[in-house]
Amino acid sequence: MNIINTRVKHIITASLCIFSATSSANIVRVDQVLGQLNPIEQRIEQTIERAQRLPLPVPVPQISIDELKAQISEPISSLPNVLNININSQNTAFVEVELENGFRAIERQWLLMANSQQLNTLKQQNVTIVSVKNYNALNMSLVRFNAPQGVNSKSELLKVLNLDESAILDRNHIYQAQTGEPTAKVTPNKPVAPYCTQSVKIGMIDSAINTKHNAFKGANITTQSFLPKGLSSPNLHGTAIAGLITGKGAMLSPLLSSAKLYSAEVFYRQSEYAQGATLFAIVEALNWLVSNKIPVINMSLTGPNNAILEASITAAIKQNVLIVAAAGNQGRSRYTQARIKA
Repeated sequence: MNIINTRVKHIITASLCIFSATSSANIVRVDQVLGQLNPIEQRIEQTIERAQRLPLPVPVPQISIDELKAQISEPISSLPNVLNININSQNTAFVEVELENGFRAIERQWLLMANSQQLNTLKQQNVTIVSVKNYNALNMSLVRFNAPQGVNSKSELLKVLNLDESAILDRNHIYQAQTGEPTAKVTPNKPVAPYCTQSVKIGMIDSAINTKHNAFKGANITTQSFLPKGLSSPNLHGTAIAGLITGKGAMLSPLLSSAKLYSAEVFYRQSEYAQGATLFAIVEALNWLVSNKIPVINMSLTGPNNAILEASITAAIKQNVLIVAAAGNQGRSRYTQARIKA
């Protein structure tokens, strides 16, 4: 490893540690956070310039900021092809695997929006049924099952299960919190007046919220976890989003100052740098929020097209629910393909 990469990684590590400590103590607006990160690029440039002036026995290779960012972010964002999501050292909640196009899903697990006839057909096949559940608020019934070994496509599975093309069937995909770098430098904004001061309900499907933070003193927040028992949800992303909606502080004005916030926790920790949410948990969260008659739901996630997700969101919209979905900090990308149809 050359001296440039070593020094730059030390700077990045130190900066991330400082940022983590700051984030745990204060909730700030997204643009303020990004403004704090801008000096990192300047430090990288200064480090490269200093390193290139050192009398080294071999020439120092010229390396650009973009190349350094790519080298540093690649190991952070990557996940193994097969990943055990463990509750503890003895128990595994589930196993996620990488699919085509870099998308992920729970190994061999599928979801079927089934009627009674389809359910009876499924029970006669060589599959392991994990759960059968009715979602009254969404007016749908969902069967979660494990497909036979070696069956890897929807067309193959329909044939094995003796179901026709009309069946609403798809994988239990893994969705991730939307990420992306800003394309322009930003500066902190002054606090703004709330957009609405009325007592309104709003829902969010995200990670957990640190409800003990000072910014949420007096806030009306109801939380519900949809993770397997014993699996906890990280709270940085959810806390930041909740802070924008209803948090209060010296430099933080809530968008909805009197809102009642319903927080559905669906994200689990995949690594120190990544978090995922199963489609099954997202559907359960949607049903819970719709059953509580939440008129607006914010979803901060990205992932593949999925027939079950589309059907669930369509069912929520039919209940006059407005769905707000993240498109990413840089707009739509190939990783933001979950379609929402009214």
